[in-house]
Amino acid sequence: AGRLPRLVGVGVAALELAQQRMAPGGIVASATAADTTGAWQIAPQIENFRQLRGSIDGGTLSYRFDVPSDGVYDVYVHHRGGPDHTRAADYIDPTRDALLATVDQSDPNLRGWIKLGSIQARRGANQELLRLEANEPNANRVTFGGDAMLLINRRQSPNAAFPDFIP
Repeated sequence: AGRLPRLVGVGVAALELAQQRMAPGGIVASATAADTTGAWQIAPQIENFRQLRGSIDGGTLSYRFDVPSDGVYDVYVHHRGGPDHTRAADYIDPTRDALLATVDQSDPNLRGWIKLGSIQARRGANQELLRLEANEPNANRVTFGGDAMLLINRRQSPNAAFPDFIP
């Protein structure tokens, strides 16, 4: 009684639905709806991912969120590691223009939601709060961008309120 269901082998859509049912739940930004620069493509072999093959000129994937309350949020990205993936995917906090984390996407053990760090966010709609920068010089390596998620950090934001929020 009162326990959350165990989510094993479910897709992102099911996780989003489960998160929406928790109060407050995660805020998910879709990689396939993210703003891009460069030659990103929808990944044909992995649902809800974008890919960019070797990009000396760089490319960005910008995630936008509707934030219901001021506070500190933990930032996660959904990922599936692979041997042909980039060794250095830089995730940027665009509000501070600061590196949040660099992820070695070639690590085959990186699967599922990966915590990148935490950001300070203010209440508001359609805010760019995470940016993936692809700078892979090897044309045979691919940078993948999966969905991103914000979860309120209750230790650092114990008084964050979640009134009915309509972006």
